[in-house]
Amino acid sequence: MNPSLDRAVEKLGSGEAIQINSGETIFKLDSYEENPVVKPQGLGLTWYENGELKIGAVFNGGAEVFQDNVILTPRCQQRYHKSTFFDERLGTERTWLENYISEVWPLVSHDGVHFTRLQNVVIRGDGADNQDFTYGIEDIRIIKYEHRYLLIGCGKLTPPL
Repeated sequence: MNPSLDRAVEKLGSGEAIQINSGETIFKLDSYEENPVVKPQGLGLTWYENGELKIGAVFNGGAEVFQDNVILTPRCQQRYHKSTFFDERLGTERTWLENYISEVWPLVSHDGVHFTRLQNVVIRGDGADNQDFTYGIEDIRIIKYEHRYLLIGCGKLTPPL
C-alpha cells in the first residue's frame, strides 16, 4: 500500500460505537479536522459575474482506491446564477439556479487528503446518445466489479425549474 495513504488513514481516525438516547448503538464517524478536503476554489470553480467573485460547488464524490491512489468523483457546478419565477401553483415567487448543470470532475490523491484533477477530465451528458444526463450527473459512485470499475450515477431528465 502507499505509505502516505496509510498515514492519512491513520490521521483521519475511525470513530467509535456509541449508545444514543433511544438505547440503540450506532457507529459515530470521526470528522476530519481539515474538512472539507476538496474546495471549489482549489479546483478553479470560480468566476466573476458583474464584477463579483462567484464560487461554484463540489458535492459528495464517490471514492475508490486504485493503484495506491484515491480516485474521487465529485459532482461539480460552476457558472450558474440565481433567477426568480412566479410559481402559479403556490402563488408565490420562488428562486432557482439557472445553468445549474452537474459535471463529474475525477480527482486523484496519493494520500487521500490532497486532491488534484485527473488530466482535466470532465464527465457530462451531452444528449448525443440519450437524454438521461443532458442536465447533469448526480451522486456518482465508483464500484469495483471483478477487474473493472463501474461509475453509477443519477441523471436529470429535465432542466431544473
